[in-house]
Amino acid sequence: MFATEALGPDRTRDIRLEEVESGVLDGRPIWLMTLSSPFFPKPAGANLREMMGPVNPLADREFKVFAVAKDSGEVLAMRIKSFAALAS
Repeated sequence: MFATEALGPDRTRDIRLEEVESGVLDGRPIWLMTLSSPFFPKPAGANLREMMGPVNPLADREFKVFAVAKDSGEVLAMRIKSFAALAS
């Protein structure tokens, strides 16, 4: 799998498929596939968050979006997916 080769086995343990969208990149039909995995290494304060319980489930995972050509399965691009702060 491209994600494991590009990011390594530690960063892709417990990998999850979060969403798939259809799109076009440079005129080519693609799949936009969002994968998530636990942060590696854990960000500062992770142990404190674990003791307090999950406040925001997105805070413990990193998300990457892969652009995959529909015709060949070739990964054309990878980017970090960020989320806007949620209003309380």
